[in-house]
Amino acid sequence: MDNSILVVIGLVEQSNFSLYDRRFLLTKRNQPEIPDAHECWQIPGGKVEFAEHPIDAIIREMKEELDLDIIGTELIPYVGNGVFTKIDGSKLHVVILNYLCFTNSKPTLHDHGASEFRYMPRYNLVKEQRVLPEALRIIDAAIIFMDR
Repeated sequence: MDNSILVVIGLVEQSNFSLYDRRFLLTKRNQPEIPDAHECWQIPGGKVEFAEHPIDAIIREMKEELDLDIIGTELIPYVGNGVFTKIDGSKLHVVILNYLCFTNSKPTLHDHGASEFRYMPRYNLVKEQRVLPEALRIIDAAIIFMDR
């Protein structure tokens, strides 16, 4: 059965790099039941639970996935969207609220939904074979937003 969900993602920029060498925290997705996204690099985040506020969801997801303590967020004025085909042939429509997330902690992989994490420079992401296309659009929207 086809389904729609609301997802929040948290874009974390690694500090101490120039504007031309901006690095963002990405995770490699481990979700074989969605072949379109399995082993693709993505921005960390996850599903908003029933009656959960999106800010509470991004704080929870970043703690669950990467053990990051989020000390601040800022909504990026861009709503992401994607449709994935599951292994059973059903479609999953994902609507994505995007946040800049600020933290003083270092990431540690905790979630089974990701197999690794890495800070990656934006200029290098076009060379990566398996970056979710919507992740690139979200990062570009965030850069425009941060540079305002």
